[in-house]
Amino acid sequence: MQFHLQFESDVALQEEKFVEYKIMIQPGEKVSETVVAYKQLLAERCGYFPSVNSVPHITLASFQLDIEREEILFKHLDKYTSSLTPFQVSVNDFAFFDSVNNHGIAYLAIQNKELIIQLQTYLNVVLKLDVRVQKKHLMRTAEPHITIGRGLNKAKLDASKELFRDKKYASDFPVDKLVLLKRNSENFLEVSKEFYFF
Repeated sequence: MQFHLQFESDVALQEEKFVEYKIMIQPGEKVSETVVAYKQLLAERCGYFPSVNSVPHITLASFQLDIEREEILFKHLDKYTSSLTPFQVSVNDFAFFDSVNNHGIAYLAIQNKELIIQLQTYLNVVLKLDVRVQKKHLMRTAEPHITIGRGLNKAKLDASKELFRDKKYASDFPVDKLVLLKRNSENFLEVSKEFYFF
């Protein structure tokens, strides 16, 4: 019986050592300010939604990793980003992922998303092979986009479609770094490190 209790304690300890990370691209200041304004406009129209206060971004990877492997993560992200060349991302108009189980999304579409999909694919290889993130700890990332509203039920998603239907938006911004976020003890994601391209 004592062995069994010790084993459960060890498992709990192991799980506590895993931390959530996200790798993302931050849009330029002009695009970020516009996205924040659209988030506020949507909140005024349909009330609170989960991403109303989130920082504008494009998610490249989301995963859990043993905290003891963090330095290995830093090393491989440094190595990977040192081989990347800065590029432009073009944002073009509004789009929507339909609501499934009250998880609809209103977002700004990425026009040249192939570059970002390629980046996501390479990052997944680095995370799996070099950093050794287990498949069960690597979350699937959606089509590249900049979220305005996430977790929208059908009524809120319909309201967002009505709100943005006749609006047009196009802009671009340079990408010269990846940003690593880490979930802290207060359960908030905070910037852990930035990895600049060379």
